[in-house]
Amino acid sequence: MARPSDKWSGFAHPERKSEQYERMQANISSANFEYLKRRALEARARHWNLVQSISCQIDTGRFTWGFNDVVFEVAFSDGMYWLARIQYVADDPNDLEGEKTSSLGEVATMKVVAEHTDV
Repeated sequence: MARPSDKWSGFAHPERKSEQYERMQANISSANFEYLKRRALEARARHWNLVQSISCQIDTGRFTWGFNDVVFEVAFSDGMYWLARIQYVADDPNDLEGEKTSSLGEVATMKVVAEHTDV
């Protein structure tokens, strides 16, 4: 089975002096990947019966990116892969409420899709 990240480019495409590159660097350097791994294991444990020996890894060099987010692959030791999307650090600290509302809307959309499709 192919990994979701097999064709991801990481830092290969954005120009090193671009705003996009700088935003990605800030996100990656400030992210708490140990916390993200713990949360991923907790989330899996809530929905599946996991054996204690399951672990997960996040390769911070393998990612893809978009306008607002960086996406990392969470690789579980049993061969399952999840995607973790991390929103960029806010450019304007005064607009945190707008970013929170946007994220909540996306979560609600994902729940509706999950309830009504096989995706």
